[in-house]
Amino acid sequence: MASSQTAVSVTDWKARSAFYCKAKHPSGDREIAVRACSPMGCLTDMAVRAPPVKAFSSAYLNATITCEALRLDTQKTTLKWYRNEELLDSGFETTKPTLNSQGCYNMRSKLIVTKEDWLSGVKFYCEVQNLKYNNTLVISLYDVCPDSGPCNGDDIRVETIAPTYADIYQTSSAKLTCRISNIPYGQELTELNVTWTQEPGHKILNTEYGKPTDQGNGMQYIDATATVCATEWRSGQTFSCKVNFPGALPKPVEKKLRKTISGIPHTPSVYVLPPPSDQLTLRESATLTCLVKNFNPADLFMKWLHNDQPVSSLHYFNSEPQPESKQSEGYFAYSMLNINEQDWSAGDSFTCVVGHETLPFNTTQKTIDKNTAYLDGIVDTEEDEEFQNISSVLSTFIILFLVSLFYSATVTVIKVK
Repeated sequence: MASSQTAVSVTDWKARSAFYCKAKHPSGDREIAVRACSPMGCLTDMAVRAPPVKAFSSAYLNATITCEALRLDTQKTTLKWYRNEELLDSGFETTKPTLNSQGCYNMRSKLIVTKEDWLSGVKFYCEVQNLKYNNTLVISLYDVCPDSGPCNGDDIRVETIAPTYADIYQTSSAKLTCRISNIPYGQELTELNVTWTQEPGHKILNTEYGKPTDQGNGMQYIDATATVCATEWRSGQTFSCKVNFPGALPKPVEKKLRKTISGIPHTPSVYVLPPPSDQLTLRESATLTCLVKNFNPADLFMKWLHNDQPVSSLHYFNSEPQPESKQSEGYFAYSMLNINEQDWSAGDSFTCVVGHETLPFNTTQKTIDKNTAYLDGIVDTEEDEEFQNISSVLSTFIILFLVSLFYSATVTVIKVK
């Protein structure tokens, strides 16, 4: 028997730094770590992590459940796995308890599960035992997502997408979209069944499937659409999308969709702003801005015309509608069009076309060119109507004045003769 002592600093000891004692002997060498005990002791805890559905996209269709035992106070700890309360003796890998920075021990075990077991709701149990701790955690698909199946960010997702006002205006119909995303490549798609229905009465609508589309993260999505009349959508009727996807979703998922309006509908005011003068001096390119304010609901479309011809969307940027303020129910948006300075200087006309459901004819437009930019190019819809009324009165007055002048001149000539 032998012993050894050493002195250590109080600072290192209170910091719970590790000190190692090494012993050499013909029968074998050994090393142990010594550190101050935690003033709070080792507060043991457990955690079990479920596999994401995308993990089953491999050729073997297997995934891993992880069980962790944290802050154990002894290395003499056992970890066992059960499948539906039946003890497992294979199919898992468990690490030995390792010392952490708190002077306690952590251990981890990974269990391989099949896609069939997981999606069918088989329960798996992780049991951890030592002299001071005994606990068992259970996990299954239904424990993780009790209501609607897969629910973490990597699993299959179902969402509904409302039709845009631009599509409604152009086609006089509303396309309802049900998007099924995060589908692993290799997933059998023939089992996917999507049904659109219309309330009341659950009238079944014709559903069309789009092609699988890559979503950029190694997964894909599919859109299932139904088309209804624009008036049915605008009236606030409710539509339901029900997705049945055996092998991917544990049970059918249903999502509802309807048109919603927040606040009082309001007609937009439209302003067209000419290019800044300092930008024109560069004689390269110029920017026109179409500002749309105080409209509700938020959905609208904006496009441009150049000399009454449509401009490609590649040449302009449309912002997303944003609330004007926390107190206001109105929204604002803007569109920026890049043009050649030569076209502007030549007097070409540019028109901002705005579509919104509250407008009398669903659209309004504002035209601007070099000659009118600082006259009537920066007026809104209501001001423009007033301007047109004034112009009409002035035009009538001028015509009557010219007629009376011509009549007076004619009478004078006759009298002279």
